[in-house]
Amino acid sequence: MSALEAYVTTENYLENTKDSDVNGFLKKLYNGGGSAAFNFYIAPKGNVKFIYPIEGNESFVNHELLHDLRPVIQDQLDRTLQTKVMTINGPFQLLQGNNGLVARKALYKDNVFWGFISVALDLEDIMRESGAKQTNKHDLAIAIRLPGHPAFYRSE
Repeated sequence: MSALEAYVTTENYLENTKDSDVNGFLKKLYNGGGSAAFNFYIAPKGNVKFIYPIEGNESFVNHELLHDLRPVIQDQLDRTLQTKVMTINGPFQLLQGNNGLVARKALYKDNVFWGFISVALDLEDIMRESGAKQTNKHDLAIAIRLPGHPAFYRSE
């Protein structure tokens, strides 16, 4: 996430930056980030303009985050807009259909809201890579839940 923020801010908030250069950076970031990253995106003014990979995320291109009707999204956007720090939300069902976690951060240029940066992480991939996903009946069985809520992940 810090690499994504550094890129946007050092490229003068993408002013005069070619779309192909931004997409090339996102591709390199994605390919170097491990398989748990579902996508990276940049959303100037809250509108998803750049996303990688595009395949599987076509429905998210030009998505207007500030008009997303899902309360879970609006709560996270409000938190990052108010705190100006990265927020992590989830797991919840992503628009692409899988369960994931989403890290988002609102960026400000000269104290004025510029847009959002984000990385979505696939929950199943995270659990598999961590070794927590049960692959046979002799593996450790775990469940993860937030206090007062049902489990959002079970390995059994």
